[in-house]
Amino acid sequence: MPAFHVRRLDEADIPTLLLIQQSSREAAQWTTRQYASTVADDSSAGGLVIEADDSVIGFLTYLSAVAADTEVTNLAVDPAHRRLGAAKLLLSALRQKVAGDIFLEVRAANEAAQALYRHAGFVAVGSRKNYYDNPPDDAVIMKSICPSQAPVGPAEVK
Repeated sequence: MPAFHVRRLDEADIPTLLLIQQSSREAAQWTTRQYASTVADDSSAGGLVIEADDSVIGFLTYLSAVAADTEVTNLAVDPAHRRLGAAKLLLSALRQKVAGDIFLEVRAANEAAQALYRHAGFVAVGSRKNYYDNPPDDAVIMKSICPSQAPVGPAEVK
């Protein structure tokens, strides 16, 4: 298993994020401008990237709109590096970074992602009908169970 390193998203990472999302059809397909807004100093949004061998292989973006709540807005790992624990480490790093509840939406048809989130300490708390396009799908709303149970492994954000 490669050694992973989690750090804050930087504007220089955006071209790599665009490539990773293109190979991840289940990820939200954002524009350069949307990613740039996550690194703006005056923003309540943020992002983390995970590296293996000094190359970005995955990312997680989030929005902390309310002091006690954070929402995962996008998460993807390069297909060649999936099932190695990278997504779980990104979620763990986010848990260490923010206080309060963490929410996310996931396609109802994406059972693998739902299993990952459950393993990372999330539970389904609701749904949104016809939330996704291309292809149409419902969203399952998931919430972190509690801060003491959510971390899934060591991750350090620098």
